[in-house]
Formats: sequence, C-alpha cells, structure tokens
Amino acid sequence: MQTIMWSRRRIIAIIIISIIAYILLRNKNYKYSTETVLKNVHAQAVWEFSADFSNTKKHLIPYMDKFSIVSESGNYDHWKYSVKYEETLPVWPYLKAYADGHISVRTDGGKYVISSDHNLCYLYGLACSKSHCDFYMSDKGKEDTLYREEIVYECPPLLSSWCAKMAHLTRTWYIDNLKVYFKQK
Repeated sequence: MQTIMWSRRRIIAIIIISIIAYILLRNKNYKYSTETVLKNVHAQAVWEFSADFSNTKKHLIPYMDKFSIVSESGNYDHWKYSVKYEETLPVWPYLKAYADGHISVRTDGGKYVISSDHNLCYLYGLACSKSHCDFYMSDKGKEDTLYREEIVYECPPLLSSWCAKMAHLTRTWYIDNLKVYFKQK
C-alpha cells in the first residue's frame, strides 16, 4: 500500500512540476516598438541601405558573425530574400545563436517598408524563438525621415525581462548605428 501511495505522490509531483515548467518556459509573444527621426536623409536612402543585409553585418549589428543569402526574388518595388545568419549574443558572448530570416522589401503608398520573420535558435537548436519585424520609413518634411519599428518576439515568461532588455539593446544599437552611418548622432 505504501508503494502505491509513494508512486501516486511521485506522479502528482512530476505532473505539477511539468505544468509549472511549461508555464515558465513556453514561448509567449511580446511587443517592442520605437520611432525616431533621421535628420537630413530621405526615406528612400534609409530604406535602400537597410534592405541590403550586408549593411546589417557591416554597419548596424556588430555582433553578427556571418550570414549567407539563401534565395531572392522580385524587383525593386517588392524584393524578397531569405538569409541564414549567426550571432554572438552581446550580453552573453559564449552563446551562439543561429537564425533563418525571410525579408520582404517593398513600397506602400509613399512609405518604405521592410518586413521580416526570423527563427532564432540557441543551444544547437534546443531552444528557438520566432520574431516578426516591420520597419517603416517615410519622408518627414523635405529633408528628414520618420523611422518606425514594430516588433513581435517570442520569449519564455521566465526570461521576459532579459528578452525585453535584449530587444531594447539591439534595437537601440541598430538605430544608433543607422544614425552614425548617416552622420546624425
């Protein structure tokens, strides 16, 4: 009788621990958005520069290690491409991340848009998260660009503050480096 009771307790404990682990470690969607004005540069120039993934590695995201364009299609008005890339995370440099990205570059009624979906994996694919990003560039006045980002990313609730910090840090670096490139700091 005691063995049966011990087995039931063990099973109930395992079930409760599994439910708690699932709640804390499952991916949940979070949003991040920001906007800024880039002075003395037209939206089209920012769009063209940002759309070229090689500029991302060279000028905008310093912790990207390597990338390769897997496929591309379309034309100047609507260009699509897929990319594989590798990053060393800036807040934990011993952790490599591997990602697949699908990018769509288009114009939309006077706005310049870059949309992308990314699947980022850590720990050799044991932990993965997805994100969707929309970048909007539009002329503001005669000389400036209104630059806006809207990002939805997945993260386990247990790591939500770390993920929010990473989202803010990486997007701040990206925008700051964009401003530096266009000499606007």
